[in-house]
Amino acid sequence: MFMKKVVFSILALALMAGCSETDSEKVEFTFVPDKPQVKTVNGKVKTGVDTTTSLVTYETITAPYFKFRIAVSNGSTKNLVVDSLKLTLTGLSTTAGTVTLTTEFSVDSYIGEPADLDLLTSIVEVAPGATSPETLDLYVSGLTEGIKVYNVEVLAEGWFGAIDNPGAKFSQKYYFTTN
Repeated sequence: MFMKKVVFSILALALMAGCSETDSEKVEFTFVPDKPQVKTVNGKVKTGVDTTTSLVTYETITAPYFKFRIAVSNGSTKNLVVDSLKLTLTGLSTTAGTVTLTTEFSVDSYIGEPADLDLLTSIVEVAPGATSPETLDLYVSGLTEGIKVYNVEVLAEGWFGAIDNPGAKFSQKYYFTTN
């Protein structure tokens, strides 16, 4: 009898622990590459085509910078809309000590002018049980000279629900480092 109570108690605790996970905790971000490399030479990003000359247009990314992509796995039973990412970067400089920088990504921070920019209201939208493709390159520039390794904290925010019908708030922190 005592053994049945112990087994039942363990099963009940396991079930309660599984049920206590919030929708936000069921969302996972994957950063690609998992350790982005800090570039020390300016880069160029194709932003479109000049309609008068038919030549490709570019925007210069000022070094030092790094770029990464994200894939979002939505393990919840609700649609997920991520509308902003706030990055807090902490690096160690031999001359300036600890350096902390902050940058944010939102819909209006896209480089260039995608054809459907007027329709964009999120960085990513992910259906329940799905994983988003890694299609958006995010560039972090304006970094401190001489620092190649940053610890990066990412605060992802948005909501569960439809783009035009927000529901419960989504907020979760993730971490990665540069190389």
